[in-house]
Amino acid sequence: MFFVSFVCLRALVMALNVRFSAILSGLSYALDLTEGHPRGHASRSCLIGMRVGRVLGLSADDRSHLFCALLLKDAGCSSNSARVFQLHPYYTYQIL
Repeated sequence: MFFVSFVCLRALVMALNVRFSAILSGLSYALDLTEGHPRGHASRSCLIGMRVGRVLGLSADDRSHLFCALLLKDAGCSSNSARVFQLHPYYTYQIL
């Protein structure tokens, strides 16, 4: 009979979460580079979004999902749509 203690199981889950987080961070960094975003764009966006989530009172589980979504928010954007996103501060400045 195979028995895994709760402590060992918890340690395994935490290690997998850390690895998953590291993989997502690497993917978001690669997206920044390939889509022409400034270095650290996804990380900064993620930090801002996580602060908003905390202020809104999201649960830890919801913030975990938000973290993943924010890191990969630019995945699948074409180069053209990425260019539009890059210009939105300029257009906002022009409007104001």
